[in-house]
Amino acid sequence: LDKAFPYNKCALCTLTPKLKQVMQEPGIEVVTSAELTALEGEAGAFTARITRHPRFVDPAACTTCGDCVPVCPVTLPNDFNDGMGTRRAIGKPYQHAIPNVFAVLKRGHSPCKLACPLHTSVQGSLDLVREGRFAEAYAIAAAANPFPAACGHVCDRACEEACVRGEVDEPVAIAALGRFVAEWAAEHVPLAETVPVRHEERVAVVGAGPAGLTAARELATLGYRTTVFEAKEEAGGSLRYGPPESRLPDASLDQDVARIAALGVDLQTGRRAGADFTVEGLLEGGEFEAVLLAAGEQNEELSHLSAEARDEAAGAGARAAATMHGRVFSVAPAPTVVGAIAAGRRAARGVHAGLRGEDARLDDDLLPEARPDAAALAATPVVLREAAAQRSPDGDAADAGESEPGLTAEQARVEAQRCLDCAVCGECLACVAACRPDAVRHGARDQTLERQVGAVVVTAGFSGHDLAHHEQYGYGRYANVVSSFGYERMLAPNGPTFGRLARPSDGARPTRIAFVQPAEPDDPMYEACVSLCDLYATKEAMLAPAKVEGARCDVFSVGRRPAGKGFAGFHRRAAERGVRHFAAHPSSVREDPVTADLLVHWRDAEGRRHMERYDMVVLVVALRPPEQAAELADTLGVALDEDGFCATPELSPIETSRPGVYAAGAFTGPKDVPASMAQASAAAARAMIDLAAARAAAPPAAPSAGAGPAATAAAPPQRDGRREPPRMGVFVCRCDSTRPNPVELDEVARTAAALPDVVHVETVDYACRADGLATIRAAIGEQELDRVIVAGCSPRVKEPAIQGALRQAGLNPFLLEMANIREHAAWAHVGQPRQATAKACNLVCMAAARARLLEPLQRRETPLGDAALVVGGGVAGMTAALALAAMGHPVHLVERGPRLGGRALHPDTSAGVRTA
Repeated sequence: LDKAFPYNKCALCTLTPKLKQVMQEPGIEVVTSAELTALEGEAGAFTARITRHPRFVDPAACTTCGDCVPVCPVTLPNDFNDGMGTRRAIGKPYQHAIPNVFAVLKRGHSPCKLACPLHTSVQGSLDLVREGRFAEAYAIAAAANPFPAACGHVCDRACEEACVRGEVDEPVAIAALGRFVAEWAAEHVPLAETVPVRHEERVAVVGAGPAGLTAARELATLGYRTTVFEAKEEAGGSLRYGPPESRLPDASLDQDVARIAALGVDLQTGRRAGADFTVEGLLEGGEFEAVLLAAGEQNEELSHLSAEARDEAAGAGARAAATMHGRVFSVAPAPTVVGAIAAGRRAARGVHAGLRGEDARLDDDLLPEARPDAAALAATPVVLREAAAQRSPDGDAADAGESEPGLTAEQARVEAQRCLDCAVCGECLACVAACRPDAVRHGARDQTLERQVGAVVVTAGFSGHDLAHHEQYGYGRYANVVSSFGYERMLAPNGPTFGRLARPSDGARPTRIAFVQPAEPDDPMYEACVSLCDLYATKEAMLAPAKVEGARCDVFSVGRRPAGKGFAGFHRRAAERGVRHFAAHPSSVREDPVTADLLVHWRDAEGRRHMERYDMVVLVVALRPPEQAAELADTLGVALDEDGFCATPELSPIETSRPGVYAAGAFTGPKDVPASMAQASAAAARAMIDLAAARAAAPPAAPSAGAGPAATAAAPPQRDGRREPPRMGVFVCRCDSTRPNPVELDEVARTAAALPDVVHVETVDYACRADGLATIRAAIGEQELDRVIVAGCSPRVKEPAIQGALRQAGLNPFLLEMANIREHAAWAHVGQPRQATAKACNLVCMAAARARLLEPLQRRETPLGDAALVVGGGVAGMTAALALAAMGHPVHLVERGPRLGGRALHPDTSAGVRTA
């Protein structure tokens, strides 16, 4: 959110301090990217099983430098911005994400990768081809397959059979793209350098067919000195002597063989087993420590082993045969070329494990299949595959003898664009190469955690109503029809338009905006959410005039406006700002094809037809139960209500149907942020009652390292900070891009620089965020500052974070003074830049004068009594007193009247309270 209802205050100002406190509190274990998969036991003694999904980036190693983002070839709509703008498959989901490090969006493995016996990262290679990064695409293809050039001609194309694009029109021409990349590499990618030897053992491979050469390459890559013995005069096996030249040109196979030999593999052709050497001789002579048999059907030298050894070696696959001290290995037979290559790779892994005395992991660690959903496939336009031209990669005429011509570079890029990026991240590994701290972990997998807990609090939130069901409003068809979530992101300074309210179609400033609630009155969810939708639509309408001068906003709603909590006054303030409310449900929205304006059709209470023209239409998203709410409820063992939210008693809205499990927030039904926070506190209090006995029996807890606003982990020793004269630093924050800022910040900085004892002045973006705090810490150390003045926003919410930065820099956290130039100057003098700037300068001068007098303070703990006083014996007072007493605290309940009960004793004036 940009602003939080109902006060229209900065949402991040509310959220950021809580995020920081949660992360700093040592008593809280934060488990992100996780889901609860089982909850066993009973209240007070639950066993929770949690599955933590990988983020594929090590949070401890990631520095958020961003080097990985520009090299990622996958671009997708930014879901956090409701599909507006784009993001890469790697990056921070949003600026204030916790933990504040990068993650890889990977849904699983693509069907093409799973179908390929080699498990080549087909999608990753296609993503790179799409960007014209052919050398990187070749590296990905060759990493899994040492014969990319040959397989471009003779592969059985299992990947294309599995390609999901075939469900839309035609499969992506994966084999043709692989062939193009290999032919391009033949002219542009030099041979690799010899791999350094890391192991003393030498390995002999008998047979230079696809399996044997693959195994040799794998062993050489692992650091073994490898020699391949081949009976024929040329290496290649079935690839060399099977398909005709017109099907597989010798030049393509020669390229693959040359790249294998360049790694340091010793190819010895014309060496026949039994005539020129024996397996026993290779081992007994001491030249080789292991022999891998990969001669296929022509494997005559097996006859020179004993019958027992022959049978075991032939059937051992990649395992060591029980002969020659376990030093003879065999490649499992395969019916296809690609299968033989896969078998050779498995065999090499077995040899490596046997020589190292380790357990062999022969198969690739694969993720579940990832596919686009049915809606995404239905929305994919039909684009047939590129027809191969009689051209080479550089545009020369192709070999007329070949039965299948290749693609041109332009055709290859166009064809690669047809890939649907089923897995999002296709594992092209470009981020791995770009990451200097080596933080990317594509091999990370799910982890199962078990925790013993006494109580469970469920705050699973909500999901937005799918606007695609309301086709009459044009969402997804008309560019200027946006969701309320997308509108909110436009207003945010870190959103797709950086806080500038603009029409998506042309970037123009909208002056006429309609807010429409799509929920139908006969919708089962209508009563549950429409009143709240009306309120937050009104909130968003009130924000528009601050962004676009003279903006006119109309809210269409037929729902009930809730009473109480100041909502009536909220609507009055909206009306005073020009927001109009219409008790109507528009029937349709149509686009003017010339101007892209939107025509809203509706009827008033008397049935008269109306049509209004707007620059933008905002569809107000209804709050629905969270996705997988039914599965979560089944795991928790709790009941849901008829709307799909968690069922709770009317007078105890945090208790579920299972003792010890409590619910709060929007998981129990639509509600605003203040109500969710109050309910969360109630749920925590109820959980504390269940934990009271265990807490009383536990030893006293050590003082929390995270307690207090200035606490940080592993902070350095504090400097005294009382030298004369002091060295003061002023940091001017320019964070308020949510509304026009009349304060000239450069003038404020110049004024601060002229003040006595100020040795450093710097303007920073968002001083309360991680990069701004790092700037302050660095300046404290480099400039030896012992007083810090921050000219920004309210110290009420931002001071704790900045105090923490001082403490991390070795400075007492109380040597900080803040000048609230946002609320006291910018907001107080909107449209008055001279007055606002002058007042901001005065505030900074005052803050500097006070900073000179600051003394370092130290925190100390004061013992607290365990009794509580509750004033008022109504429903709220009795509930609070009972909760405190159940936690083991003595309670003094004071009531002014002669008996307890308060307003509940008068049901005629107590709305919603039932009495027995």
